[in-house]
Amino acid sequence: MAVCQKRSNHSVSGGGALDSVERGRTAYADRAWASAADSLLEADEVTPLGAEDLELLATSLYMLGRMDEALGVLERAHEAYLDDGEPLRAVRCACYLWVNLALRGELGRATGWFGRAQRPSSAWGATAPSAATS
Repeated sequence: MAVCQKRSNHSVSGGGALDSVERGRTAYADRAWASAADSLLEADEVTPLGAEDLELLATSLYMLGRMDEALGVLERAHEAYLDDGEPLRAVRCACYLWVNLALRGELGRATGWFGRAQRPSSAWGATAPSAATS
């Protein structure tokens, strides 16, 4: 689900939360999904995670088969990316939600996320995929 290169604009205050975030990021990089999920959930209880760390958490939960939790966290990542002014990353989250909900047979919710995936495209302007290939 997530391929994160840059770190979130959201800061995590408090030594314990920061340590948990770093442990979670390291565990994620090592594909230690349970440790990543535990550490990021712990940090999120202290201070809400930023968009990229939410996406890491969602992916970790997904890899553990904790789909309901993963989808809920991915919804939060979508909103956080919109708040951060990153519509393309928000669209990626919406697309993951759309596909996974459709595969689960939740077509009503999936259709809603399909619609949300299309909304931020008006903010893309010249960087829209269709504009780049036209």
